[in-house]
Order: sequence, then structure tokens, then C-alpha cells
Amino acid sequence: MHETWIIPEKFVYHDNGTEGHFLVPDDSPWFSGHFPGMPILPAIGMMGMVRDTLARFAAHAGVRLTIREIKRVRFRQMLGPGSRFSALVTLNLGDDSPHASFHCVSGNTRVCDGMLIVDKTVL
Repeated sequence: MHETWIIPEKFVYHDNGTEGHFLVPDDSPWFSGHFPGMPILPAIGMMGMVRDTLARFAAHAGVRLTIREIKRVRFRQMLGPGSRFSALVTLNLGDDSPHASFHCVSGNTRVCDGMLIVDKTVL
């Protein structure tokens, strides 16, 4: 069994966001009991990868981003053992309501999308 539940393969940084590329190992504990005979990645696991991608961007940009609210999340596709997918996070930090939109894709398929309302602190 892996020591981590999800393995980030790489992060790619852009001016206004980042992409996190992930592998969910076949023997990941996320699949234990979720669900017997048809293992799928729980939504909280996918949201954790979105959070990790946001945190990596924040560290890269020298800011602290705290998620205050998660809005309009749509889970469109299930992910199983051995899935590779990308979490793409685009930030808008310049106005009175800083937020990040995100979507996750596996291959050419959109898996989920939504918005994060964030607080920004410059380090």
C-alpha cells in the first residue's frame, strides 16, 4: 500500500493559476469500502486534490489562500482505481471577492467543476 493516498505527478504554474496532475493508485485506501465490487474515488478525494493544487499555486506565488466557501460543484464522472487526471485551477484575486474556478479532467472527459471563494494573505 502507498504511504500517500494520491500521488501528484507534477504541477504546472501559469500567471493566474496552476494544473495539478495526479495518479490514484489501484491500491489506494480511498477505494476501501467505497464501494465493494465497484470502487470509485469519493468526491472528497477529488476535492482534496483541487485543494492541493490551489495550495501549490499559493506557495509558488508567495500568498496564503484560505478556502472560505465551495460553490456550484458538479461531479460529472466517476473515477476508479488507476485513474490519472488533472485539476486545473484559475484564480481571480484582484477584486473584492477573490475566487478560484476549477475543473478536473481525465483524458478528454470533464470529471468535475466548481468555484472556491478564498481569502488572500500576502506572505
